[in-house]
Amino acid sequence: MKIFLTAMALFACAATATGTARAQDFLDALDIFGLEYASDVQISPDGSQIVYVRVSQDIMTDRARRNIWIINADGSDHRAIASGTSNYTSP
Repeated sequence: MKIFLTAMALFACAATATGTARAQDFLDALDIFGLEYASDVQISPDGSQIVYVRVSQDIMTDRARRNIWIINADGSDHRAIASGTSNYTSP
């Protein structure tokens, strides 16, 4: 019985701790403009470079912005090759 009561007390403490999350622990509507992701990833035939579409959100136009980036397979020389206010959708 003592083990059961101890387990229940620990469970109650854990439930209380997770139920008191602060407001800054959650995403805000404006946080979407800080997120970026890669799409249409293409690997060069020799495997030395990777080209991809980097998608971000433009807060001023409320639209997605797509730019083409390239990186070496070892992680070096990461740079934009087609960037700006236009959308580039296919590497």
